[in-house]
Amino acid sequence: MKKGLYFLMAAMLAATVCGCDDQPAPAMDSYLAAVSAAEDDDEGDDEEESKLKKSDPSELRFPAYTDGKNEFNHTLYEIEPFSVSLALPQGWEIRPLDAADEAASLLMTPVGFYRGEEQVGTIGYFTYEPVEEEVPADEYYKVVYPNLRLGSMTNWGDYEPVCGTSTGETGLMTVSYHTAEDLAANPGALAAVPVTESPGIVSYDDSRHVYVALHLLPGHGLTQEEILQLAQSIEFCDSSQ
Repeated sequence: MKKGLYFLMAAMLAATVCGCDDQPAPAMDSYLAAVSAAEDDDEGDDEEESKLKKSDPSELRFPAYTDGKNEFNHTLYEIEPFSVSLALPQGWEIRPLDAADEAASLLMTPVGFYRGEEQVGTIGYFTYEPVEEEVPADEYYKVVYPNLRLGSMTNWGDYEPVCGTSTGETGLMTVSYHTAEDLAANPGALAAVPVTESPGIVSYDDSRHVYVALHLLPGHGLTQEEILQLAQSIEFCDSSQ
């Protein structure tokens, strides 16, 4: 296998298909059983293997599970299920979260990206309300991501679009937040808590009025080019399928 090979077929939900249906989201126990790393033991031709991984990325279905659903947030769980695909860096896999990610606390049914036993990122979804008035294209992200952009403890800012379709757009953001460790070390003194900054990726689908947000934790190990490649690989399931 070539050392520079970027794309890896990572974990996927067994029930996930590109073509959303009305099946309910699984509970966490089912989710734990369904998610596994895709292992490639093939020692064959590197070029053929590369093509396979580039054309067959990981897929995630949202809502990913129903744990946490209650009378106050049930409408966020009861949306039409949708799928996103993305090509993960080599050695990464998708698993349920081992620990909370403060920067992803506003996202629904988040799951984690792992490199070995180290959590290197989080992805989840949320919804947004369409607006009737005309909004300039370069300002539309403000309609989509108000809960991320305007958070008091966590803020996703510095939006930079990287690619788009007729129904959506993917962009990069900078995530500023306080880690649980820093908060615990400065009880009652929020002004003294250092701010951690790390990369974020967001992508919305205006035909469904949903978005996904991906937070890369410090230590993710990706270059800026690799982050851009990851962002550009995100695709929503076609609404017509």
